[in-house]
Amino acid sequence: MCAFLTIILTLAGICMGEDLLFVLLWWFAILIMGWLFLPVTATVFGRFFDSGYLFSKTLSLALISYAVWLLSSLGVSAFSRTTIGLTLLAALGSVFFVPRGIRSAGTLVKRHYKVFIAEEALFLCGLIAWSFIRGLHPDIQGLEKFMDYGFVNSILRTDSMPPQDMWFAGESINYYYFGHFICALLIKLTGIKSSVAYNLMIATLFSLTLSLVFSLAGNLVFLQGKGTAKKVIAGGLLAALLVTCGGNLHTFIFGHVLPLAKRAHLYHGEIKGYWYPDATRYIGYNPPTEDKTIHEFPCYSFVVSDLHGHVLNIPFVLTLLALLLVYGAGARRERDKNKASEGRYTLMSLSLFCALMFAVFYMTNPWDFPVYLAAAGLAVLYKGIFHGYFQWKSLATTLLCSCAIIALSVVMVLPFLSHFTPFGQGIGLVQARSPIYQLMVLWGYQLFFALCFVVIVVYRERGACFSDRFVLMLFLCAIGLIILPEIIYVKDIYLPSFHRANTMFKFTYQSFILLGIATGYSAVRIFSRGGGGLIHQAVNTLLLVILALPMLYPYQAVRGYYGTPHPDRYRGLDGLLFLQRLYPGDYGAVEWLKENTRGRPVILEANGDSYTDYGRISMATGLPTIQGWFVHEWLWRGNKETVAERAGEVATVYESRDISATRAILEKYRVHYIVIGKLERDAFTNLNEDKILTLGRKVFDREDTKIIELDGVSRIIYGHN
Repeated sequence: MCAFLTIILTLAGICMGEDLLFVLLWWFAILIMGWLFLPVTATVFGRFFDSGYLFSKTLSLALISYAVWLLSSLGVSAFSRTTIGLTLLAALGSVFFVPRGIRSAGTLVKRHYKVFIAEEALFLCGLIAWSFIRGLHPDIQGLEKFMDYGFVNSILRTDSMPPQDMWFAGESINYYYFGHFICALLIKLTGIKSSVAYNLMIATLFSLTLSLVFSLAGNLVFLQGKGTAKKVIAGGLLAALLVTCGGNLHTFIFGHVLPLAKRAHLYHGEIKGYWYPDATRYIGYNPPTEDKTIHEFPCYSFVVSDLHGHVLNIPFVLTLLALLLVYGAGARRERDKNKASEGRYTLMSLSLFCALMFAVFYMTNPWDFPVYLAAAGLAVLYKGIFHGYFQWKSLATTLLCSCAIIALSVVMVLPFLSHFTPFGQGIGLVQARSPIYQLMVLWGYQLFFALCFVVIVVYRERGACFSDRFVLMLFLCAIGLIILPEIIYVKDIYLPSFHRANTMFKFTYQSFILLGIATGYSAVRIFSRGGGGLIHQAVNTLLLVILALPMLYPYQAVRGYYGTPHPDRYRGLDGLLFLQRLYPGDYGAVEWLKENTRGRPVILEANGDSYTDYGRISMATGLPTIQGWFVHEWLWRGNKETVAERAGEVATVYESRDISATRAILEKYRVHYIVIGKLERDAFTNLNEDKILTLGRKVFDREDTKIIELDGVSRIIYGHN
């Protein structure tokens, strides 16, 4: 293993140069945080073959980030490296409250060090691999990267939560930003530039997904009771690849089968070159209808690398599933009465961690809250029914405990809710439904494995083991999430043709994760069944071919977004260098503002449409501007008129000849700096540059980009509030 890691690090050093040092520093910070919680994690995940080693990373990230966020939200301490350091020291001290914490940690390492090293190697290799991929095209540009990166930078400039909205000066972020806060915390801790750390965070999410699914699926095989080491590894790796790198059958059918049929004159329709996003935009697009939907999955997210809540929440979703697995499996039966306190500690920790995960869900990606609340409810029902003690008394106790966990999670998010206005608009019945054949293109191979699993394993063995029933629960939850967007949708601001797009997107994203885990496990169970002969081998071969089909997607996607991966094409991890290339004056302005301002002085730049390069100064610095991306602010504020009014005020400052009206707007929003660059000249054809120059002094002028500091203001802004 050491020789293997040495080879990997040597090759990475050759390909990535000094960027490898950033990767290793980032990895080391996460490693240390995970080690601090290993005794606690090992107590909770005592039945796992790896004692939940990898889940110590996510639990530590969640606990430490939440503690620092809560302290800054309550005004107890600032969001700073000092606060983070003190929180880490407190986490280290918590080990002494774990029953036999110090002694058990040493015993744990001696007993499982080979497993720990192997899993850590898997995590590190995944981190290095995707960091290299991101280095081929690291730009924080396109799709919604401006939004995500702007959130991170705004949080970094904030002492107390909530952070200020970089695109709506004077107001806090009215969105689910806790996942971005975790990224900002790691940036504060490591001192790595945010433009580099953005890409490291994407690589971290890829690596955590890969390694956590491996542990979760591997432990499902292990808890099945008949899992050899080879089966555990096979089940873990297969599920990890399906969830992290797999796609659907769209790539196989439209990227390979139909072109082949076209060449054989068996298909007479139009064939274009395969484009990887089509696998996530199929229903409503091919053929085109007025029912446009979105059905993304993790591999697509990692490739396009938007730092969205549904991606940031994947590691915590997997952690909750592991906690539910622990709950369903039950604690080890110990005859030693002296271990009763340890059992109570385990139950308390399990309950606290579940509550924390639900709180993280709500503040990061609230769609996951009801989804996994339902999954937790099924886990409770499972334990009661299949363990044979489903009585009214035990049901009441379980419900009371569940309500206490939910209540605790609600209490934990109260500081977030005090500054947040929900922008959902209710639930409605869908106006269109998906053709069955299109659903089969998207979900056919997973549903086929679900059917095989039920027929070959569950029905044949009848007395299915705990892991089998848990996986059956995952299949049922996933199928339910596929069916729901065919019945109801959550109303939003989008056009009728996109009315259920977001609902399908958020529900089926989780469905894909659940199905990947369940398929990986069920494949191992099916392959390891008894029997032989030609039919047995033919069935296994067919199933292996089916499993290989979704793995065609990463080849198409990586090549489509990044080109052919080659060390000569490596550009580095700094995602802001695209500004230097496309808008050199703006890049200089960003660097000047970073070096010469403290706190959160308000700047003014051109507003613009969503998904464009407008808002580039505010997103790159975290400094608020009067108004940024229009549709996004419309969604977050729930009021189109307010956003439009601000857009008009921005135009007045740049174009109006009325100096009094201009000054009134600047004073209203307490603007300190006005930016004039190419995008301002493009947006405002009647830009009145002479008027703006009379308002203050020019402090930056390079490559046709200017920054004007207004008269009567200081570079040190009006406090930190």
